[in-house]
Amino acid sequence: MSSYIIFLNTLSNGADPDAFEDFVASEVLPLARSLPSVISYRVLRVNGFLEGREGSPPVQYIDIAEVTDPSAYEADVAAALEGPAGAEFDERWTGFVAEWMPLFASEVNGR
Repeated sequence: MSSYIIFLNTLSNGADPDAFEDFVASEVLPLARSLPSVISYRVLRVNGFLEGREGSPPVQYIDIAEVTDPSAYEADVAAALEGPAGAEFDERWTGFVAEWMPLFASEVNGR
């Protein structure tokens, strides 16, 4: 059974959403999709609320990774971020994203 890793992301004040989306397309998605434990990986832009709610949603982007195993995913990410290239990637990520909440989920298919 697949598991899911979900990130709720809030951009830093002053971060350019277009530049962030370019970074996602050119670096985040290729890296995430190359990890052995990742079945699929998507990043969604939050466009607003439904049902006439006013104000801004608390997050701007949601990442959804379908993974074979959460522990394997964590190990794959740690290995991918080792060394200078990983440190540079992490620095770029944290330059765009002020706050993120990683969640682990599983699908409810009935009992």
